[in-house]
Amino acid sequence: MNIFLAYNKIPWTTGLYFEKALKKNHSVESFNLGGTPYWTNFYNRLRFFIPKGFPIYIQSVIKKYKKPFDLVIEVDSAGQYHLLGLKKLNIPTVLWSLDTHEPDKIRFHTYFKDHFSYIFSCHKNYMYKFGNSCQWLPVACDPEINKKFDLPKNYDIVFIGNTNPRIYPKRVELLKQISQKFNLQVFLGVYGEEMAKIYSQA
Repeated sequence: MNIFLAYNKIPWTTGLYFEKALKKNHSVESFNLGGTPYWTNFYNRLRFFIPKGFPIYIQSVIKKYKKPFDLVIEVDSAGQYHLLGLKKLNIPTVLWSLDTHEPDKIRFHTYFKDHFSYIFSCHKNYMYKFGNSCQWLPVACDPEINKKFDLPKNYDIVFIGNTNPRIYPKRVELLKQISQKFNLQVFLGVYGEEMAKIYSQA
């Protein structure tokens, strides 16, 4: 199957894992959604989203590949990016909504939901936002990367991720409470095999 895969190509984003897995059995052409205009509704002051820049239509992007595609997949990641004109392709189109729990992201995705043939959400408790056609597709891991290493246990508990209190106040408070009773180590900007090695020490 020839698949056109669009996602925001930032380091170690879910789309990269998805592309690697699909390439084992399919022909995949990937497009960096981060190169499209950023969409916004100005922090809910508008009832709709407008692109900050000229919208990019998927037909113009696909033309350069000079081959037909059987499926188009948009994988959500950081930011609010989207290719227009999906309905005119006459082939199945898919949105995999990952950050559905974020208020701005769910508003953005429900605004565009009718552009897609199929919608998947990795969060079961937000599927209803898309209607009955939405299916649950949880995230997973890459066993070639996320594996156990035989290393000494140096930490009780490890957290790897963003600890910006403005963005994740509940997370920061929870980590603070855990650190009062346990040997907690927090790491930021650690990915891939290095991340797996740290987890193996916890």
